[in-house]
Amino acid sequence: IPLDSPGLGIELLELEGGREDGLGIVIVNDLVPGGNAQRALDEKTAAQETIMYGDSISAAELILRRSGSTAEDQTDLLSARTECLGYDSTVGALGGLLSKLSDEDGGSNIVDATMILTLRRLRRRPQLQVKLYYPPSQDLPPETIKLLPGDNLRMAMLQKGVKLNDPLAQRYDGKPTGSGNCGSGGLCR
Repeated sequence: IPLDSPGLGIELLELEGGREDGLGIVIVNDLVPGGNAQRALDEKTAAQETIMYGDSISAAELILRRSGSTAEDQTDLLSARTECLGYDSTVGALGGLLSKLSDEDGGSNIVDATMILTLRRLRRRPQLQVKLYYPPSQDLPPETIKLLPGDNLRMAMLQKGVKLNDPLAQRYDGKPTGSGNCGSGGLCR
């Protein structure tokens, strides 16, 4: 962070919040063109080191290197947790860290400042579409079931009202064919 321009250059958007307890969901809306975050990313080339719309800042660390009275520099590490905070609380926590750059009690001997943001990336789960074809004897048109990855296909079909028990299915328990199901007692869930 340039000491003469201590802002982050990140536009934040509150999705949920405004509560008295300060909790909520705040995401990155955009980067300020020419801001510190944009300049820092322009210097990086790794694809995983990007800040995107929808990212949530879960923690921030400020590393301050101060010139000491001796030949050695002193390093301070300040941190703030911002996960699940509302807009005001998030801005307050980040602003509290950045205010250390201009504190009257030692801000003048800061040589270098680095802000490290820990981001959580929100991703939409893809939706799968499964097309069901009925036997020609039932004379029903194909249907589409929408599922999320990991959903149980059999349960989704039952919820849709699809009759899964074939009266001609072979049973596993030795009972005669034609009783309507395989006899496994629902173990194939």
